[in-house]
Amino acid sequence: MLASLVMAGVGSAAAHGRSVTPGILDDPWGLMTRVAPPGTYSPGRHHLPRIRRPKRPPRAVLADLRSLPALTAWALRHNPRTALAWQEWRAEAAALGVAKSVWLPAVNGVFAAQRSATMVRAPAASVGPANGLYSTLSLDEVLFHFGYRRASVAKARAAFLAARYNVDDAIQQIALAVADRYYDLAEAHQDVAIYRYDVREARRVYTAARRLYHAHLKPITDLDLAKTLWAQARASLSEARGLERVRRGELAQAAGLPVGTPLSVVSLPAPAGPLPYTIRHWLQAALAHNPSLLADLALAREAHQAIREAAAQALPSVSLLGSAGNDEFPHGPDVNSFAVGLQINVPFNINFANTYRIEQQRATYRAARAQTREQAHRVLLAVWQAFYGLQSSMRSYHSATIATISARRALSGIGTQYRIGLANMLDLISAESNLVASRITQLRALTDYYRYRAALFRDSALIPRAAPTLHRPR
Repeated sequence: MLASLVMAGVGSAAAHGRSVTPGILDDPWGLMTRVAPPGTYSPGRHHLPRIRRPKRPPRAVLADLRSLPALTAWALRHNPRTALAWQEWRAEAAALGVAKSVWLPAVNGVFAAQRSATMVRAPAASVGPANGLYSTLSLDEVLFHFGYRRASVAKARAAFLAARYNVDDAIQQIALAVADRYYDLAEAHQDVAIYRYDVREARRVYTAARRLYHAHLKPITDLDLAKTLWAQARASLSEARGLERVRRGELAQAAGLPVGTPLSVVSLPAPAGPLPYTIRHWLQAALAHNPSLLADLALAREAHQAIREAAAQALPSVSLLGSAGNDEFPHGPDVNSFAVGLQINVPFNINFANTYRIEQQRATYRAARAQTREQAHRVLLAVWQAFYGLQSSMRSYHSATIATISARRALSGIGTQYRIGLANMLDLISAESNLVASRITQLRALTDYYRYRAALFRDSALIPRAAPTLHRPR
């Protein structure tokens, strides 16, 4: 009675938010005392394994990793996402093996050694201890289950197929990530070259302005403007160099290399020409071969087989049961036994659990179908954007090339006019800025062309001719 009153008082205090010292029954293992107060940082590693920093490949290997196909092939072997996708595929393969095992009988063996005794209050009726060896072999095989086993295997096979297409999708995602990071590094490398040229030109302008100022041919404002142009060019070059280091680390991470790997890339060539196919061809290829879309279709098939599996669970099943036993006693006769029979299992769905289970699987199947349609819309939109973005970037590149040639000629002419007094410093600075801007625009259009091209081939599940040979989804 006292204990119940104490527990009731403690519960009332806890319900009203008052501080209560926990007793031994509240925390018998003392685990709550190990929880640090709020805002306390957890010290130490608690004997967790340390993650080793990946080693940098030899220089001879890095020398062969300059091209995009070589880096893509390296990434497919060393990127952790590849191993993750393959192991998930292997897990689904093992799950398919587990599902197929229902077609085979279950055989169990039990072997026991036992010492037993029976104690009775009456001394004359007590039985002494007895030793015994007991062995039993049992067999259980389902003979008929109205399609349950077939539905279970089909469900596991659909999950296995979805995992396979997830592997294909992971391959293409890794290849696209490497391509994007490769183009980013190539763009950053060309940015450094452009701004380095800008620094040289700004320094040349500053030197000319200083010489003309000392010759009393130009005012001090021209010298200040030239110095400002030179300082801005150096600042832009410093920023471009920092961005180049960042892009190099991103490419190394995408390829499965250490972040500090000194990777180098080749310059991007000019666009070769228009695409050989129409937009209709690319859209049809995406609907037929896109691995993410095929994976969603396989998941929808898995959900459909789950409906059949749940419906078969509500039907009777016929099983063959058999057992054989042998009991050995050192001071008594041995006992042999066997049993063979048929068992009919008839589930009575009186709690309606299976009814709601079937309805749940139907809703899951409808959701999977809706997810497939949504994924198809996303894939088609991505192909559409990549196709017309590629065409737009190609036209922008040609226009920017013409603008760059014109800006270079204009800068040369204005520089000559400035030296003979027909142009001022603002005209020269404007011409220099126009040349840098046109070269940057040309570079951005070229990089966008290759980005859109990689995205188009990825979303349509087609492999460009310049790419390495990969596992193509069938």
